Amino acid sequence: MIIHTSDTPSIRVNDLFCGNIADFIVKGGHSQSSKTSAIDARTGESLSHAQQHVLARQFASIISETGYGANFDPKAHLGDVLMTLSPNSIYSSPVHWAALICGGTVSPASVSYTLNELAHQVRIVRPKVIVACKSKVSLAKKAVQMARVKTAVLELENLVSSAPNYPEMKSVKFNKNSGYRRVAYLAMSSGTSGGTFKAVKITHFNITSCIQVCQKSAPNRDTASQIASAVIPVSHLYGLSKFLIMAPYVGSTTVFHEKFEIKEFLDAQKRFQVNSWPIVPPLVVLLTNHPLVQEYSESLRAHLRIVCCGAAPLGEKAARDFLTAITGSPEGIVQTSREKSKSRDSGFFSSIRAHSGESSGSGTPDSSGDSSGHSDRLKIIQGWGLTETSPTCTTFDPLDSDLHIKACGKIVANTEIRIRGQGQDFQKAPILIENYDSYAAKDKLPIGEIYVRGPQVTLGYLGDTEADTVSFEQCYDPHVPWFHLKWFKTGDVGFIDRKGRIMVVDRTKEMIKSMGKQVAPAEIEDLLLSHELVADAAVIGVSNEKLGTESPRAFVVPKSGFRASELRSWTDNLLPKHKQLHGGIVLVDKVPKNASGKILRRVLRERRGDVVEGMQNCYISAYASYDTVATIIDKKIGNIKDKYMRSEIPWTVFRENVSLDLQQQLYANFLAHMEDWGGFDPTEEGQPPFFWVFLEDLENNEDKLARVYGEHIVACVVHGVPYGILPSDWESKNEQCVGGRVFEELFELFHPLIRPYWTANWLAMLRRARENAERNMEPGWMRRKGEEDQQEFVDQQEFVDQQEFVDQQ
Repeated sequence: MIIHTSDTPSIRVNDLFCGNIADFIVKGGHSQSSKTSAIDARTGESLSHAQQHVLARQFASIISETGYGANFDPKAHLGDVLMTLSPNSIYSSPVHWAALICGGTVSPASVSYTLNELAHQVRIVRPKVIVACKSKVSLAKKAVQMARVKTAVLELENLVSSAPNYPEMKSVKFNKNSGYRRVAYLAMSSGTSGGTFKAVKITHFNITSCIQVCQKSAPNRDTASQIASAVIPVSHLYGLSKFLIMAPYVGSTTVFHEKFEIKEFLDAQKRFQVNSWPIVPPLVVLLTNHPLVQEYSESLRAHLRIVCCGAAPLGEKAARDFLTAITGSPEGIVQTSREKSKSRDSGFFSSIRAHSGESSGSGTPDSSGDSSGHSDRLKIIQGWGLTETSPTCTTFDPLDSDLHIKACGKIVANTEIRIRGQGQDFQKAPILIENYDSYAAKDKLPIGEIYVRGPQVTLGYLGDTEADTVSFEQCYDPHVPWFHLKWFKTGDVGFIDRKGRIMVVDRTKEMIKSMGKQVAPAEIEDLLLSHELVADAAVIGVSNEKLGTESPRAFVVPKSGFRASELRSWTDNLLPKHKQLHGGIVLVDKVPKNASGKILRRVLRERRGDVVEGMQNCYISAYASYDTVATIIDKKIGNIKDKYMRSEIPWTVFRENVSLDLQQQLYANFLAHMEDWGGFDPTEEGQPPFFWVFLEDLENNEDKLARVYGEHIVACVVHGVPYGILPSDWESKNEQCVGGRVFEELFELFHPLIRPYWTANWLAMLRRARENAERNMEPGWMRRKGEEDQQEFVDQQEFVDQQEFVDQQ
């Protein structure tokens, strides 16, 4: 067994805190401090550390009136459960601490949950009390009713207004044995194998140990001088541990945002001299490209010194682009001197000192960043961990000379890791992470699934022994601490370089088996994000029947001027055959991600009807939806409009999702006009597959279209769905815009796009289409009833495509 350990000396087991988290925070030494602890980013309302602790004890008294914690059993692993349902708030900490003071367990719920998702969590954790903000009380009550669980729902705003009328409750104490096993949090996670959300049992000991080993390993990362923006939801364990436990423990200040709104986020940074941004990769990308950021460059360069990025890997290019956007340097070197930065220590926190009577040396946040000596440079610190690891396993100290933006840190104290693959444990890789991209033999690197053990690793999943069995490997070693007696299989794939730095490549459940080789989606995503016309991207594996394998498919958020064919050619030149995008490219408005920034690949896998580009033959899935097809056609029409139409002429794309009846009327009109014109040959100049529809032929439906499109509509049928294009200056149905060139180019674009549905024998298909339309069939008739005519064409094309691929191989 090959075990990788931390460079940081371990904390003695007896020195790891074992007790209530609420008492652990008090032990940090700031519970009586009048220094500002929490600030509302929108209103500026604030609470001191002392005020938060008083509120927590008052909230505990209010909550206990419901019977919460009344039957406290020190031997039980699980106490009464309190669920929270509110956005980030200066009152988040007191609510959590109140439940812990009562000896209970907290289960945070995301405010983005639907009714069904919330009811699912209620069924699993069975809360005795839900504390919800006013806007979510109704949802909470409906979820309780749906789950059929007896639960009291309290409104957060009522707790705040009632608190002064209640005494301060004392914290419930645990003995040492129960402290190790007492569950503090039931945090929701999909687990290492995906699937429905499970409740992860996080103990008091897990949380407090994680804080201690992080402080031991990275003492300059979280300090009293830190002023952090809390935009990551505290319903996620990353935000919860960072803002509700670590920050009050070290005595720092947190600016709470209910949600991310870029102007409020930047305003708060400037107003409160924020020097630390714990964020996730999607926000890094957004902030890099948003023009508003440059308006705040002076404040950002003067104060912002640390960006902690977690929850998902951040690519090197994205990181360096961010540093350049903020500081003007890809290395993050700030273009202002230390002296100039220090001279700005005025404003909000000066007023706090004046109000509280503290001197400038009392631990009040310093606008220069922190006291650790890196105030002239902005650093991105990546960490790695999971909900199941409370959440940190690796991190960097800001002063570590080995810090690199591509690495996810070094192993924290008291924590051990194995890299497991091909039935064996792997040694460190023979390379440095800095050289990973240029390393020619990536496939030979010792990359495998990461196993971890340590005091921060969860007990397991609530009521899910099957998940426990799958996720843990037991260890029978009498010479290790009890929390090292099992290995947690994280499901993350990575390696450790020569300096002990970890790089997470991907997830085991997300790896693509292409042409017999493993492909990490994150590697392709990192490459795609380095392209100047790609705003965001995600990659999954799709079945490729032609090649008899799984192939990577990219979902891309394009920038202006993007062409899928050009991106495909570009990536093919940079990737080996098995990593190329043989699954094609799908254009999307955004990549689905959860609140912590992880790509929701499950959502991408469940998509149907995508228009897939960037293949040898662009095609529309047989399940293509109206909106999906419309999106790709809109983009192609827009490109032609930019090329041929005068800029002052408005151009409208028909995207009205019309009813089945109206669609059938459009088909009938199409066929009638085809007969009037004597049919057409799509190969003849000026005769592409488009047709006119006059509003007067639409009887009672004309108002629906006329208010948008005026007198005439040009429409084409793709997969039984009508689309229209109309330059507003057309006055005659016989006039052809720009000598027919627009139609010619549209035909060139659409003909390959719709080839799987329409054969070269257009008129034969249209005759059969009319027969089916008269039988009042559904919109998919054009594809289904045309199968006989087009089968020979499609088979021939597939043979050509496959032969070309074989030749290339």
